[in-house]
Amino acid sequence: MSNDLQKIISMLSDTIMDKIAASSVVGQMAELKEARVRTKDIQPPQDVVPNPEQLGPFLKEGVKLTESQNQFTKFISDREGIGVAAWKPGSGKTLGAIAAYMNLRKEGRAGKAIVLVPASLRVNFAEGGVAKFTTGTYGIIGTRQESKAIPEMDIERMGDKDFYIVSHDLFRANPDYYLEKTGADTIIMDEMQRIKDPQSVLNDVIEKVGQKVKNFIGATATPAMNKPFEAIELRNAISQPGERLSEEKFTKKFIQRAPEDFWNRVQGWFGGELKGEITGFKKKEELAKLLTKSFHFAAPSSANTPSKELEIVETPMTASQEANYHAILKKKLTTRERRVLEEGKLYPDREMVKILNKAMAIRQLSNNAKWVEGAPDVAAAAQTPKILRMMNDVEEHLSSRPDAKIIIASNFVGSGAKMIEALLKQKGISYGTYYGKGQKGVTSETRQKAIKDYRAGKVKIMIMTGAGAEGLDLPNTTMHMTMDPHYNPERITQQEARGIRRGGQKHLPPSQRRVIVRRYISVPSKGFSIDKSIYTIAAKKKALVDQLKEIGLRAQQRRAESDPSYSRALSLFARPTKPKIEKLKKPEVLKPQKPVKPTKLVKPMKTVKPQGGEMRKSAMEKFSGNGGYLNARGSFDEHEVRLIGGNGTSNLISEPAMDASQVLPHNKTQSRLPGKWSKRRKSSLTGKEKARMAFTPKTEGALGPNENKEGPVRVGY
Repeated sequence: MSNDLQKIISMLSDTIMDKIAASSVVGQMAELKEARVRTKDIQPPQDVVPNPEQLGPFLKEGVKLTESQNQFTKFISDREGIGVAAWKPGSGKTLGAIAAYMNLRKEGRAGKAIVLVPASLRVNFAEGGVAKFTTGTYGIIGTRQESKAIPEMDIERMGDKDFYIVSHDLFRANPDYYLEKTGADTIIMDEMQRIKDPQSVLNDVIEKVGQKVKNFIGATATPAMNKPFEAIELRNAISQPGERLSEEKFTKKFIQRAPEDFWNRVQGWFGGELKGEITGFKKKEELAKLLTKSFHFAAPSSANTPSKELEIVETPMTASQEANYHAILKKKLTTRERRVLEEGKLYPDREMVKILNKAMAIRQLSNNAKWVEGAPDVAAAAQTPKILRMMNDVEEHLSSRPDAKIIIASNFVGSGAKMIEALLKQKGISYGTYYGKGQKGVTSETRQKAIKDYRAGKVKIMIMTGAGAEGLDLPNTTMHMTMDPHYNPERITQQEARGIRRGGQKHLPPSQRRVIVRRYISVPSKGFSIDKSIYTIAAKKKALVDQLKEIGLRAQQRRAESDPSYSRALSLFARPTKPKIEKLKKPEVLKPQKPVKPTKLVKPMKTVKPQGGEMRKSAMEKFSGNGGYLNARGSFDEHEVRLIGGNGTSNLISEPAMDASQVLPHNKTQSRLPGKWSKRRKSSLTGKEKARMAFTPKTEGALGPNENKEGPVRVGY
């Protein structure tokens, strides 16, 4: 019982006791009955149980959660609304994050949600996530220019929504404003790997606002892109300050390296020592506990997803192309740097980034035989073996199957995507493009139109740069062509996953659903290939990141094995059906009973002057014969002058003018006079004693024949 309720009851009790002293017995009982009614109406505050029918939103009919999505929903609930889905591309992270939020809302632990996504993916999340799977409402928050052109994107005029979708950049500029305007207490962040840099503004913003909201649900296919500690950076961003781990401590505690060789130490004398190659992890059990506090890892599932058939296509360089290649290689890189690339060893990330930036011209030359530094020649595409081979494969694939749809990806615009585009135009083959907004003529509208045309089959080829590596859903793709490698392995994986989507190629039997993935490599006749070296380094980095994921995944699987309910399918998201209304039964007609003859009134007993001991003995004998207990505690504010029997009946004490002190002795001096009190004794009584004396009934039946059927009444019940 709360303190406020106790105070109210105490006030009622004091008020009633003051009135009892000056009122009749009938008036006293009426006051007590009213007090009982009033105090029953005053209930202690209780937890509000949310009504699923009122809360919403709900999953649309027919939408079913996968095992991983069910697990993630429980994972977020168990971890106080904070966690990250670290799943491979195309495995349903968007629906998993939405379902986890909806579950928190059903539990009464979440209100509105603000969704943070890259600007180019706002529409994708709205239409391909919220509208596709749920009955919820959403609003896409636009920039000033967008809000002027489209009033529905103005947050001031948007109105009440379940999901408010805003870009990373817009939210980063003024996070407190958007949290206040939306009233959101939950953040859903897609493509969360974008905060991996602890020095970035977005990372700093997430660390701060994460302390202001109740729930944070992240989603990423790449918890670590270049090095394992990037996963810990994501964890640090959503953890309390005291739980964060520095890179130095993480590396020292968990990273395992190969011993340094003699050549490596000699090289260090001249150009700075390169540490031994990273080979894996140590203290894996402890690392697993650290990871699974924040990340949920999902096992790769091939269900309803086309298979990936990887092919490596090597194309020889022309004589002039190879001559330029070796000349630039020698000019741009030192002997040591060339050796690092040739060996393809996994050295510290900063060192490798410096080397690859210096080798940028060599990478572009591998795509364009007539490349000139600073001025790529698009017309030379027809003379480059790699580009010619790719065009032959495009034409062959388009002619071999009527449902052919092809994605062509490059990390370069002028020395990559534009060259393919020029040859397609020359051959009269229609296509769509998805480039970064910095390119001339590229807007959100042109990019969205290209996506819709490709999905609808109006164009069968989509050319994209790195801008299309994240978030795009291009199902029914039958071939993916990668023109050049990327040092970041997850970037390669993500880009190739744009067309390998869950539910893709439904028009084909499951055994025939496959996406051919071809990676093209320019190979010189002598020396090493820069394309091949980058793929080798990326493969080693991917193996290390996969090791990290595997450690977390195994811990996740052990949890699922030990707790069967962890993967149990959830049904609470389905829209509740209307409750069945049972037909009311016809009321039973009660037969009239015969009237009861009125009882004869018993004449009041004459007052007898018994001794005190006999009085108590008489009362107790009368009570004990009824098999009950005496409901009197010796305190004035809780006294009753009823004897409560074990059979539930209540009898007033029949002896005349007996006070409560004679029923149960207390620490006050008892009067031996059962009748009138002497003047001397009355004058020494306190106010509460007088009230207590006035409370004593005179005879059995003084309250009438029905009063003793109400049961015991207590002040302060």
